[in-house]
Amino acid sequence: MVLYWEVLTDHYKTVNSLWLVFPVCLIVLVVVSLLTRGKVAAVSDKLSDLGYEILKTVRRGYNNTGLIVSCMTQYSRDHGIQAASIHTEIDALVKNGYVNRQGNRLIKQLYLTLTDKGEAAADTKLSSEDKALIGKYGIDGSALEFMSWLGSETVTLNNISNSKHIYMMELSGISERLMEKGFVILSGQLRLQASLTEKGKELVSSTLAAVK
Repeated sequence: MVLYWEVLTDHYKTVNSLWLVFPVCLIVLVVVSLLTRGKVAAVSDKLSDLGYEILKTVRRGYNNTGLIVSCMTQYSRDHGIQAASIHTEIDALVKNGYVNRQGNRLIKQLYLTLTDKGEAAADTKLSSEDKALIGKYGIDGSALEFMSWLGSETVTLNNISNSKHIYMMELSGISERLMEKGFVILSGQLRLQASLTEKGKELVSSTLAAVK
């Protein structure tokens, strides 16, 4: 639903789609998950490109299916993939021992954790810089780059989406993760705004200093 909103309409450019579609999206995710679970047999342990992409996304800190679908918006658009395909692939990853669900009912089934096997597979596709950031701060390079765009200002995600040509839902997923980690404050309703916390400013400052 999240992906369809941005791909099929232009409304996300003026109204933050996170607030409009999240309740419906959550219901759809539960329904799709219930309909697709149990239909995938663990025939092959070989990971597909989609499987690797999902594992990478979870490793980057996006550990529920809503955030996974959101943060894979560009990938899904480029590869002609729909949300149902992501759910089916997640089921295969569960059956093949790459990820575990927090539970088997309702919301808990939407939250995932990597097994040691899944983490090892994801790490083969991540840069050493990303692995270091994830290990130390729980975020990857794309999240750190997003923080650097904010600087000392309060910026609307819509402006970032337009200037950086990134889907709004991907930005919403990144900003939500950064808010959970205490690096970003989110505000606004129709136009979601983001600003760095002191903790976020310190991280950006220290990493920029390290690069110099």
